[in-house]
Amino acid sequence: MLRARIVRGDLTVADSNDEHGALIEQLLQTNSRFADDFGLSLDPELATNRLVQAVTYALPSLAEELGKVRA
Repeated sequence: MLRARIVRGDLTVADSNDEHGALIEQLLQTNSRFADDFGLSLDPELATNRLVQAVTYALPSLAEELGKVRA
């Protein structure tokens, strides 16, 4: 578990990036499933659909990519 490795101090920077990346990927997939399960990604109103796409998919992915660049 990531937390345990941090506490023990046996986590390298590369491992930390990999572990956090995997955790973020799980969160992005959960976000996507949430939108699909509640029908948000299928909204027939174009403006609402675009907003859902931006907030649910594009912005979280962009934030993660910018975080990777910053790291």
